[in-house]
Amino acid sequence: MPRGMTDVRIRRIVIKSDIKLKNASLLFAYFPYVIRIDGLENLDFSEVVSTSYMFYCCENLRSVNLGNANFGRLLNAEYMFSDCKSLERVAINLGTAKFLTKLDSIFLNCKLLKEVNVQDWYTGRIQNMDHMFSNCKELESVDLSAWDVSNLEYVNEVFSGCTKLLSTGVSKWDKTKYWYKFRQEMFKNSVDGITHFPRDEVIT
Repeated sequence: MPRGMTDVRIRRIVIKSDIKLKNASLLFAYFPYVIRIDGLENLDFSEVVSTSYMFYCCENLRSVNLGNANFGRLLNAEYMFSDCKSLERVAINLGTAKFLTKLDSIFLNCKLLKEVNVQDWYTGRIQNMDHMFSNCKELESVDLSAWDVSNLEYVNEVFSGCTKLLSTGVSKWDKTKYWYKFRQEMFKNSVDGITHFPRDEVIT
């Protein structure tokens, strides 16, 4: 049985002492009743290579602060916050993640997500960001303008279902190499099959 999938309706997790992690995959997955996790600053992520599915299906979790964490060896962050349907704010420092290649579905189905700062993330090795923000229905803006996408290959429906999205910064990407290649795929909506561009992506 996956951790968290018990009859005990845990609503709060408290981390009281320092813990050095080797793997954070599925660490808090399947705790659907947890509202808050205190003490995340006590977790040492410096040796962690995967945070995939770390908070998967924490359906009542409201916010996560990993702003001071060191992700220097991180390779894979896929589905990290996927299906955190009540998550509104995320602070996560991926500026040190020099080896990170996978961001696919990291915020998939975070329907109430309003605030996440990704501007300073290190993205020079990112290959996959499929469905990264899919169904983030409350997200109005996210700034990807300074991202290095020189190794990016997969961008299927990155913003599908983001019905309130006004700006992304994608229009600032090198148009000769990436923008025209990716923009149609990124903003395609899987629900109606139509490509919906936010305001800053409309060609005039």
